[in-house]
Amino acid sequence: MADSLEEQLARKYGLPLKQTRQIVQHARDRLEAEQLCQHENEPTYRCPQCAMKWYQVTFSFTCPRCGSRVEKGEP
Repeated sequence: MADSLEEQLARKYGLPLKQTRQIVQHARDRLEAEQLCQHENEPTYRCPQCAMKWYQVTFSFTCPRCGSRVEKGEP
């Protein structure tokens, strides 16, 4: 099923299959990491501009949606 999803996405967006597989794997890894963080009560951050909330999966303090920088002391 995963292969067919990757093939469908590759056709839909006109991307090479290898690149589509990398994108899908990255998305799955990110979702898995976020689920782990939810269970372990890891810190969450809220963007002051767009109010998006995200889990601190990486050491980036930049909003994934709008790119605003969040200071470490402002969870």
